[in-house]
Amino acid sequence: MNNIMVCVTKEETVDTLIEYIYRNWGNEENKIYFVHVGSYEMYYMNKTEEEEELNYLYEKALLCGGDVSVLRSNKYLESVAKFIEKNNISRVIIEDTRELRQLKSLESYVLKNTGRGLECIFLTI
Repeated sequence: MNNIMVCVTKEETVDTLIEYIYRNWGNEENKIYFVHVGSYEMYYMNKTEEEEELNYLYEKALLCGGDVSVLRSNKYLESVAKFIEKNNISRVIIEDTRELRQLKSLESYVLKNTGRGLECIFLTI
């Protein structure tokens, strides 16, 4: 079984990401984790908008059997790496946005800090 993490920041990309994930890895052998990653500042600045986005993500993920988590941190790399280790993630699909660009070094960070290999795929949507 593969555990796949999908990093999502914007509501308008959720459908495209879910379609991509299930077209490529949607089977019973894979566990899909949809993770919304955001800073504390973005949460307080856009609270109502983010709540709507999270509700939408939750509804869509439930329809396709995925789990949903929210990571709130100003240190994206460390927070995502901890989630990866805790959930034994082997593949990460990342929405290539300004907010998540700091995750470009995620593969090497996880390898260095946990000794685990990881495949990262950045999608421009």
